[in-house]
Amino acid sequence: MTLTQCIDPVQTNRQMERLTWVLLVAWMLLVVLSGVWMGYSCYTEARKIARVEVEAFFARNESFRRWAAGHGGVYVRAGDTIRPNPYLNHIADRDIRTASGDLLTLVNPMYMERQLNEMSAGSLDIRGHLTSLTPMRPENRPDLWESRALFELSRAELPEIAQFTEKEGVAYLRVMRPLRVSGECVDCHGFAGYREGEVCGGASLELNMTRLQHHAAREVEAILLWHAAFLLSGLLLIRFGSTQLQYGNSQKSRILLDLAGSEERYRLLVENTADLVVRVDRDGRFSYVNPVGLRIFGKRPDEILGTPALHFVHPEDRERTERWFQDCIAKKLPQARIENRQVNCLSGEVFHLSWTASFLHAENGALLGMNGIGHDIGESKKAAAEKERLLANLRKATEEIKVLQGILPICSFCKQIRDDKGYWNQLEKYLSEHSEVRFSHSICPDCLREHYPAMTEDGEE
Repeated sequence: MTLTQCIDPVQTNRQMERLTWVLLVAWMLLVVLSGVWMGYSCYTEARKIARVEVEAFFARNESFRRWAAGHGGVYVRAGDTIRPNPYLNHIADRDIRTASGDLLTLVNPMYMERQLNEMSAGSLDIRGHLTSLTPMRPENRPDLWESRALFELSRAELPEIAQFTEKEGVAYLRVMRPLRVSGECVDCHGFAGYREGEVCGGASLELNMTRLQHHAAREVEAILLWHAAFLLSGLLLIRFGSTQLQYGNSQKSRILLDLAGSEERYRLLVENTADLVVRVDRDGRFSYVNPVGLRIFGKRPDEILGTPALHFVHPEDRERTERWFQDCIAKKLPQARIENRQVNCLSGEVFHLSWTASFLHAENGALLGMNGIGHDIGESKKAAAEKERLLANLRKATEEIKVLQGILPICSFCKQIRDDKGYWNQLEKYLSEHSEVRFSHSICPDCLREHYPAMTEDGEE
């Protein structure tokens, strides 16, 4: 798969847009859930505070009640706010007068707690009420919720009944705890038939939640404002980051497309060139061979990968090529050239190649590999040899033409030849000096009859 096939900027941007929407939804859910949880925590905390306040009020009342019961009640000056308790008429010393004439009346623990509840009702959000299913005092009659709570407390051994309710549109925390008759209480309540340890009624408290809910609402409002700011900031940051990433991806895609085009052109050039193109790793083994390798080496490129580069070098050139390779590595040469012969492992055909090698080095100078282009110069060598042969033949022919085809000045009578220096030479001497001709002297028949007639028979032979 080429780089062009791997690049799809449109698909990448679509995937990035989907991821952006996932992040946006996830961020919104995270912020909303955080806001809901923190808002819920505020109201939960308000309820916890309400429970603490109720517990503190119960603890205060119980402390006063125990203190007063431990002292058998308290005598206070009778007046408009505190009158003698008619339900204590059976106690002989309910009222006493001081030496100065002031009337003191006995205030038992329940009466004291009722007074404290009435005093607190006007200044606090909490109201206390002592009640019973069989009250002696009409004001102590229970309401509907208190009746249900007292019934539950009498039916089961429960430490308390607590519930968040609404009354007239206002939220309340209502708590009911049982009141049990102790040894100190028998003097006041024994006439009603109560025995020690029995439940004689209940202490009811109701806390108005308006103040705590208002405070919780203000906290929730602040939390929502902060979360809205966080939500908006996060959405803007995610969208801005997505836009920047998509822009960067577009830029990267353009660069990759340009690179892919260059790679495609390079691939087509390398795979369709007539030259052998190879890549050798730092161990001297082929890591890439173009299709020309099949013609040169006799194997498919995929079969050649991992084979030592010297494997196909002609045995007579192998040692020289090895020295050249090591010398280039030692000198850290960026480029070098060499000619050697490669042998086809199938046909045995020998190819003369002229190599142009580019060496790749790391920053520390270590060899990473080598790219090589081998040009087949076999035909060039044959052409050069043929040219030399033709030139030699031409030179030889030219020399022969020069010797045999000259205009020679020759005497018309004695046939001597004049040379370039103006001297006359016999014909055979001149030709011997200016050519490869050698003479062998003899007598033709005409000259024999002319010069040696006696040697011919009857002067005819």
